[in-house]
Amino acid sequence: MKHEHVQRCIEEIRKVMPLAEDLGVMVNMEVLNRFENYIMNTAAEGIEFCKAVGSKNIGVLLDTFHMAIEEDDIAGAIRSAKNYIGKLHCTEPNRGAPHHNKRINWPEIGQTLKDIGFNKPIIVEAVIAFDDFFTSHNMRMWRNLVPDTSIEGRVAVLKNGIAFLKKQFNDE
Repeated sequence: MKHEHVQRCIEEIRKVMPLAEDLGVMVNMEVLNRFENYIMNTAAEGIEFCKAVGSKNIGVLLDTFHMAIEEDDIAGAIRSAKNYIGKLHCTEPNRGAPHHNKRINWPEIGQTLKDIGFNKPIIVEAVIAFDDFFTSHNMRMWRNLVPDTSIEGRVAVLKNGIAFLKKQFNDE
C-alpha cells in the first residue's frame, strides 16, 4: 500500500513542478518520522522521491527532530543528501530549541554541513510553548518547554538556540 501512495504522491507533485520551474520556486518535501507520515521517513527515501519526480526544482527538507527518530547516522544521512537538501530544520528530540544535550551531535552536524558546502537556509523549528489546546493536541505536546511563555520569553529561547547553533557550527 505504501508503494502505491508514494507513486500517487510523485505523480501529483510532477503536475505542479512545471509551474515551480517556470517561477523559479524550489519545492522542498519534508522528510517526516513514521509516526507522522509514511511517504518519506529517511533521507534515502527523500532522495529517491526527488529522483522519481525528476525536476531540478525539487529537494528535501531534513529535520533533526525526525532524523533523531529515523536515521541511524544523522551526519551520514545529511552527507548522502547533499545534492538534494533545500532546507534544514534544527530542533531537539523533544522539539525544543537547540541547546546542549547528549542526543544530537551538533558539532558533527555543523562539520558535515561545511564538508558538503551547504549554504541554504537553516531554520530553528522549535515548538516550545502553546496558548491553546488545539495546537498542543495536534503536536502531541502536553507541556510547555520553557518557563516563560510570553512572546519575549519565547523569542529569547529562539535567539539562544540560534546563538548555540552558530557556536556549534563555528559560524560566530
